[in-house]
Amino acid sequence: MKQLLHAFLAAMILLPSITTAHEVRPALLLIQEQAQHHYKLMWKVPARGDTRLNLNVVLPPNCQTQGTVSNMAADGALIQRWASVCEDGLQGKPIRIQNLPLSLTDVVVHYEPASGDTQTYRLTGEQAEVRIDHEADHAYAAGAYFGLGVEHILFGYDHVLFVILLTLIATSIRSLLWAVSVF
Repeated sequence: MKQLLHAFLAAMILLPSITTAHEVRPALLLIQEQAQHHYKLMWKVPARGDTRLNLNVVLPPNCQTQGTVSNMAADGALIQRWASVCEDGLQGKPIRIQNLPLSLTDVVVHYEPASGDTQTYRLTGEQAEVRIDHEADHAYAAGAYFGLGVEHILFGYDHVLFVILLTLIATSIRSLLWAVSVF
């Protein structure tokens, strides 16, 4: 058993390409209602160097961009900011992320109405569109973040390798639980 552990650790050290952690970097769409039907938007898309994911926000046809769109690169992302006026508002209208079904990333949509009742949605390749509700569903938001965390842990091979390593070095259930809780 000790030889297997040593071989595993040697492989982890000598083959760093298989030991790098996976990335979970969802895109973020922040929509802030400034006044009735007037919105300030921020779109943060993961990027590497000058290359960003080809994801684009598609607002409903009743929305018109006001002024210019500002672009800024920061911490592995491209951040775009702009203002839009949406005749009749955004409630019940579709907001879509173009090319999301072709991507492995998710999008978190955070809507802050003037009333202050914030709403959060999670978009995936299977669901690339959202319609802003009239009332916030806090249980949906909690479930979306919980689901994102579970997927990150269960489908990340680095986490699976870590748990396997813990089971190899733990001498008892108590020591395994201690090691997991320390992590």
